[in-house]
Amino acid sequence: MSEITVIQIFRVFLLLLFLGVIIFLLKQLYYYKKMAHTDPMTSLMNYTALCKVIDKFLRSKMPFSLSIIDIDDFGKFNKISYRFGDDVLKEFADFLKQSLTDDVLIARFRIGDEFVLLFKNADLSQTGSIIDALKEKLLNHHFNALKNASVSAVSFSEGAVEAHPEIDTIELLLSQAESNLKTNKLKLHHKISE
Repeated sequence: MSEITVIQIFRVFLLLLFLGVIIFLLKQLYYYKKMAHTDPMTSLMNYTALCKVIDKFLRSKMPFSLSIIDIDDFGKFNKISYRFGDDVLKEFADFLKQSLTDDVLIARFRIGDEFVLLFKNADLSQTGSIIDALKEKLLNHHFNALKNASVSAVSFSEGAVEAHPEIDTIELLLSQAESNLKTNKLKLHHKISE
């Protein structure tokens, strides 16, 4: 009888050990899957995940628009130090997360100071209104990173595009948004130099 009890205890031990290993492996899988789709600096969606979402929207014919936003004159932050620039990026990402609704997906665009806002079921006029409100809110936002810095504010420029039959691939969408961003940046620099 005691032999059966020892065997049963051993089996339960092996079963628990096996379950522990499975749980550990599932947690590892979840962690690596999340890291594959997350920008490590800002904890936002990364470029790979962004492309998957855009592709899904395009295939489902969901109406959407997107805007690439670029922090204006970001080099001034990195001139102070790269760590200072990183702190501004992180805080700007937090500002975006806190300021936008869940209907707007936020991603870091590649590895620089550009971000992509993906607006579900929104046309360009709706996107423009949200961007304008975001810029207004940013004017009154105080960045902790800037407390003792010679730079006192953060601003951004944007380039928006709406998905439609002529612009129906990821490459075309992002290319058009980048082109619109460059146009807006040139307008801004021209306005500043006047």
